[in-house]
Amino acid sequence: MISEFSDTLNRLRSLLNADLHGFEKLRLSESDEYYSSVCMEVAEIISLILDTDSITFYVTGIIPGYFSKIAQMGNFQEEEKYSTNSSGIHFLSKIQKLEQHNFQNLKELGSCEFIDSTSLVFYLFGRGEIFGFIIVRKIENYELAFKFFAEFTHEINAIIADQAFSHRMNTISSPLLAPIQSEGFIERFGKQVAELTTRGFGADGGTFRIYSDHKLSVIGSAGQVSENILAARQSGEHLSGLLFESDQSDWAAIILSEEEEWRVGGIEVPDRLKDKLRANGLYSVLMCKLYGTNSHGLVENYGTLSYYFLRTTAYSRRDVSLFKSFADRVSAYLSMYYSYTELQQQNDIIELQGRIMTFSEVANLLAHDIWHKSNALTHDAENLESLFRRNKDRGRISAKDQLLELINGETDKLVFSANALQETTRQYKKLQQADEDEIYRKSSFSLSEVVDDVEKTLRTALDRRSVTIKRRNISPHYIQGPKFLFEQVIYNLCINAIDSISAFGTKTRGGHIEVTSHVDADKHIIRFSDSGPGIDYVKFPDIRNVFDIGKTTKRKGSGTGLTIARQLIGSHFSGDLQATTRRPATFTIVLPR
Repeated sequence: MISEFSDTLNRLRSLLNADLHGFEKLRLSESDEYYSSVCMEVAEIISLILDTDSITFYVTGIIPGYFSKIAQMGNFQEEEKYSTNSSGIHFLSKIQKLEQHNFQNLKELGSCEFIDSTSLVFYLFGRGEIFGFIIVRKIENYELAFKFFAEFTHEINAIIADQAFSHRMNTISSPLLAPIQSEGFIERFGKQVAELTTRGFGADGGTFRIYSDHKLSVIGSAGQVSENILAARQSGEHLSGLLFESDQSDWAAIILSEEEEWRVGGIEVPDRLKDKLRANGLYSVLMCKLYGTNSHGLVENYGTLSYYFLRTTAYSRRDVSLFKSFADRVSAYLSMYYSYTELQQQNDIIELQGRIMTFSEVANLLAHDIWHKSNALTHDAENLESLFRRNKDRGRISAKDQLLELINGETDKLVFSANALQETTRQYKKLQQADEDEIYRKSSFSLSEVVDDVEKTLRTALDRRSVTIKRRNISPHYIQGPKFLFEQVIYNLCINAIDSISAFGTKTRGGHIEVTSHVDADKHIIRFSDSGPGIDYVKFPDIRNVFDIGKTTKRKGSGTGLTIARQLIGSHFSGDLQATTRRPATFTIVLPR
């Protein structure tokens, strides 16, 4: 027996220290097939010593939230997978309920225990978790089985853990979906990231949250994660929110158990929240904040990425380092996606501007033609009136002729309308010939004077719709840039608000637009909100969609106003225009001081 154990030790060490040569073998080492073949080699060694042909290996990292069968010797009908949340099976329940000191004892002494009179389970330990187990059936010599696993605990765990780590590294290195602007991309990306996270770190569950509409919404989840972890305003979102709002750290690790608590990261977890997390079966959570730099050079927080364990575990520095690297990679993809989306919007704007220029040229020709026709109309109307008066003065037309008097009155109106039409076309031609220097001339101006000018322009529309503009805490800080273009942005926001309030059925009882502004550190922040129905969830599932060209709730709208307004703020003021809340509909302009 001593000789057999010595040979077994040599075989296990040889397998543990086996070198792979050549790219093909290195490629194979990343596959499930190679993982399975390594387990089968270990199974053959166990089979030789214990004289059994029924051995099955289960590991995490294959299917999210499960211990999955990776290799089997023999024909015993074993399950394909076991949920990591299976409390009805003794050895799985034991994994879940182990306290930290028992976990350390098992890790140091090794652990195998009998399932029934001829079967045992051997737990596989990684650096901070039980990542799987081996079920051995048809055992005849109990003492030999226990002695074997006690003797070779380290070697067996090291061999399988090494392959498990390689497999996980390959998983988190998998290609991510290329950032493209298409319907539902962010949801597909979220599901992929959550799945890779849960598999790649052998977790029981994982969530990917994106910040939108002033809340963190789950756009991807995988594994065994309860509804209370996924639902808004519940324990999972609360925990993610603590990290998202923290200025102290971009990651946090939390382990909750009955006997001790371990926390690393810059967040404090309230006791009431800890109780909720325990009630949801969470043993530990590792979270990272997702963020990047937008096109205006400002740091923007995108959301959070988390993975959970419903069983005994601990986080090593390697785990944290790998997860932070993976989160950085996800953040980079989100930055590319948002940049791509913005570039696509800018491209759409350029195309739109090209169409507008063509339209403007045609409109200018039409205006010129209308001006000539209105001029001719005025001339003809004046001649008709002159002819009528001359003949009346000479007594050729009876003053009592009511029909002719009526024609005379209508002729006066015709002259007035023709002159008004001429004035309109004259103003249009003046705008067409406007000096570009005047439009783009930079100056210093206050928000108050811009709002005053816009309010004067919209006075008729405001009065007709019973809408008032309320100013609250307007900062006296001056804005630098082309005042004409900034007025167009404010004009667009006000017009949209007036239309929204009218559509809400408040024409008779009125409504209001509220304008506020303040200076915060190096930013000048301006907010516009209105008492209308808010931003529609159905038309704009992501609040950012309000800036997409062609998307509008107006029956005759073009869906270009907000897109162009945002482009003007970015291009000419180095700032940003954002939709920040749905109801009330709030748009925020952020300008550098």
